[in-house]
Amino acid sequence: MRLLGERSLCQPKEGSSLRVKSAERLRDAVTSALGRIHGLLSPEQRGKLAYLIRTGTVAI
Repeated sequence: MRLLGERSLCQPKEGSSLRVKSAERLRDAVTSALGRIHGLLSPEQRGKLAYLIRTGTVAI
C-alpha cells in the first residue's frame, strides 16, 4: 500500500482552485457579453431576452 505524500494531498486543492478560477473567468466573460448584447438590443428585444432567461429557455 502506498502512503499519501504531502504532494498528493495538495493536488485536489490545486484542481479545485483551477476549477474555481475557470468558473470565475467564465462568469466574467458571460457578464461582459450580456452587457454588449444589451447595448445592441431594442427595449422590446431586451424584454424578450429577459423573459427567455427567466423562464430557463436560455441558460446562462
